Amino acid sequence: MPEIHDAIRVQFETLYQSYIAEMPRKIARAREIWAQLSSDDWDDDSWQALHRLIHSLAGSGAIYGFPMMGAAARALDIQLKAVVQEARAPSQRQKEELAALLDLIVLAAQVPQPSSTAFDLRNGALEPPAAGVDPASAQMIAPTFAPSSSQQQIDQRQPRVETPSLGWLQAAAQDRDIAEASNIRILVVDDDLHFRQLLTIWLETRGYQVETATSGEEALARLESVAPPDLMFLDVLLPGINGLQVLDLMRDQVDDMAIILTTAFGSEPVVVNALRRGADDYLSKPFDTREFQVIFQRTLDRLLLRRQNTALQAQLDQKHRQLESELSRAACIQADLLPTKVPTLAGFELAARCIPAREVGGDFYDWQLATPNLLNLTMGDVMGKGMPAALLMTMVRATMRAVARPTSPAATMHATAAAIETDLIQAGSFVTLFHAQLDIAHRRLAYIDAGHGHVFIRRADGTAMVLSARGMPLGIMANQAYDEGTVDLQPGDALVLYSDGLVDMWPQPEHHGSILADMLVSTHSAQQMVDRLVALPELLGPLDDDLTVVVLYCRAEA
Repeated sequence: MPEIHDAIRVQFETLYQSYIAEMPRKIARAREIWAQLSSDDWDDDSWQALHRLIHSLAGSGAIYGFPMMGAAARALDIQLKAVVQEARAPSQRQKEELAALLDLIVLAAQVPQPSSTAFDLRNGALEPPAAGVDPASAQMIAPTFAPSSSQQQIDQRQPRVETPSLGWLQAAAQDRDIAEASNIRILVVDDDLHFRQLLTIWLETRGYQVETATSGEEALARLESVAPPDLMFLDVLLPGINGLQVLDLMRDQVDDMAIILTTAFGSEPVVVNALRRGADDYLSKPFDTREFQVIFQRTLDRLLLRRQNTALQAQLDQKHRQLESELSRAACIQADLLPTKVPTLAGFELAARCIPAREVGGDFYDWQLATPNLLNLTMGDVMGKGMPAALLMTMVRATMRAVARPTSPAATMHATAAAIETDLIQAGSFVTLFHAQLDIAHRRLAYIDAGHGHVFIRRADGTAMVLSARGMPLGIMANQAYDEGTVDLQPGDALVLYSDGLVDMWPQPEHHGSILADMLVSTHSAQQMVDRLVALPELLGPLDDDLTVVVLYCRAEA
């Protein structure tokens, strides 16, 4: 890429010469303002202007090869920041300290410096030719006072000729593919022309789209007219509203943007304050080579990772909405499979309710009039919850409906087991079933309990009768034999069927029947009993398991 390297060299040489020409004018302007501040009266505009000039020199001096001048400017920057914050003219002693630091800046700017930069683009090495500040420029900043002790101290030191270190620019040029960089928009907000141009050269050479702004107001105005940038370099000390205020306003308007604060005045409170207010990272001018590379790439990588996570989260949210929609339709279908019309039974009332713990569940109940005098009544509970249990429940219900005829409960259960046991074993699941057949005219109930167990007869006197004939759940053991039991119902008696969602929170399962029977005192209909029992788990919070209750009530004779 020799042509790109040559372009960097030419652009930086032009920028460096521009800085060499502009620096003396900045220092001369600073001395002019300082001369106007001899009065004890506070002049906010002049102090602010002086602070901005020195702040600019502090941030760019070392970057452009004037480390001694930059160090003196940073020391004066700290002092001026305190003065501006207090908004009060400094004491005579403070003025003397400020004047001494300004003298140091003037003298350090005359130390021999390189006038051009030649560097090896392969490793970022620099080969500076020895040179000095242009004589005309030196005349602009030459002090009019006699040599002071501070000047003598500088003269005694052997200055180390340094060159603007662009190693960080060259090394960082390898960090990201240009094709990828071309999709990244960066805004540099700084009132220092040379700092803006320095970043712009490198960023644009690497393929980044770069825009610049000289103030916080200009940066905020861009948000109203164009899309926000991906990343922003934001100087803290700006004319008008400062960088921290801009940061607050930016964060109120834009979330998907990385912000790196930059300043020549760095302190722990400023850093902590900036990070708390939403800055992604922080850089102190002049930038350390490795620090700049690490912070820039880390911030950009975090931004891209955050966007990837956001995109993935959006996909997950969409999938979740689709799943919720499908589950909602499945819940409607499952609800439609439950009987909605209660048959008219001479001398009996029938009521039921099923509440899945999730959108769909594995509990179900069903009833059919096999003949005008025979009612087939079924309750099932498939192992597990949710969609898997619901699918198996649908299969079991369809099978029961297909085989449940005027035949006995034992015959129906054996036929059902033969039809679905293979599927249950392959699915690694099982289902508990209670299937009964009511002879309406004789008030006799014949039943099979295949591992369900949650059933009792509440007699008219309030006592609970346990139905003892039981077998194994379907899917546990093949060719299981089931014994059929019978019980006669008297007026005031009630057959109560329920799933384990009703009693999971209670200990002593052997006493569930008697406990529930006691809770049905003063209920006189099947619906009242169902409502009373269903309300019990809801008192303890959300359901952990599917809840189903079915009551067949034998009415008292008129």
